[in-house]
Amino acid sequence: MTRCLSLTVLLLTSCAAPNLRRVASPVTTARAEAVRDRYWTEQRAQRPSPAPDCEWLPLRRPEHTQDGVILTDSIEYLRIPRSP
Repeated sequence: MTRCLSLTVLLLTSCAAPNLRRVASPVTTARAEAVRDRYWTEQRAQRPSPAPDCEWLPLRRPEHTQDGVILTDSIEYLRIPRSP
């Protein structure tokens, strides 16, 4: 009775299941790997991109004189690091 019960438990818990990699044909294994790669590629593509570690703030500079030279208006960008 105990042997029968332990054998039944092994079969039900899949401990006695064969290793499918050894049983599967090379074609089946290649297809499974291709599907797995495609799945993980899709998963990586759907992840949100990480937030940048800095932000660029545009500063508009009006027309001004510098060292006797008249400079036209321009835009300069100030890099502001983000805090964690």
